Amino acid sequence: MKTYVDKKLKVVFEEAGRQEPTIILGECVREDDTSINVKTESGRTWTINKKLILLIKEVPKKCWRCGFERDPLTGCSCGGQAR
Repeated sequence: MKTYVDKKLKVVFEEAGRQEPTIILGECVREDDTSINVKTESGRTWTINKKLILLIKEVPKKCWRCGFERDPLTGCSCGGQAR
């Protein structure tokens, strides 16, 4: 099983009562065998059943200073940190 905790994600899933899939962007705050919890930038936390997920894509974190995608561990050549 792939671990997504502390990673920025794009999650596409089927939500009850909706004809179109739901797409959210956020950071995974918890994961277990049946579901993941994703917190969006607005502060809302979604609990998504893994059986309903159509796509999970990791979104690289971007440097707050220059906007380029950077590894959060190494930082950025401009001196900023990825977030």
